[in-house]
Amino acid sequence: MAAAHDLGNRIEQLVIAATPAVPLMENPYAYASELTASTWRAALVDRQTLAKELEALTGSVDELSQALIGAAGDQEEHYLSSNSVRPGFMQSLCAALEQGSITAADALARDSFLIAYSWPFAPEDIQLPVRVIHGSGDRLVHTDHQITLCGNLPDSSSEIISGAHYGTLSAIWG
Repeated sequence: MAAAHDLGNRIEQLVIAATPAVPLMENPYAYASELTASTWRAALVDRQTLAKELEALTGSVDELSQALIGAAGDQEEHYLSSNSVRPGFMQSLCAALEQGSITAADALARDSFLIAYSWPFAPEDIQLPVRVIHGSGDRLVHTDHQITLCGNLPDSSSEIISGAHYGTLSAIWG
């Protein structure tokens, strides 16, 4: 969205999927999984410490997936372990670890920080159509983020894909 803000009229339409609206919400942590909210909080407090903690987990995809699933609440654990989500979840982790454990840990911490930190632009200043897509089955970032984001964009449309979740949306954009 920051690029769309800066590029202005050189883009016809921005399409985004499953985008957290943390800086726009009064209590965004109430609208995300326990694991997601904890990671956002940790990234805001001390990104380098979070990266060091994650580094110990990024030695292998199996270690990282087990740690993430183990840290999730019961509902998220069931979701991430399900046959429909697990392949996309594992594919995302494999891609994250391809650059090595230190780089992957730093990237996870940096991305969490960028999601949770105040944005360097106001969404209401984006002067192009924005289509916001979210899956009704996404339990990591709830659709309340999409509703909030659309409410702050002057020209937005919202699409909730019935039953879709993070893994489904990742496959679409893959």
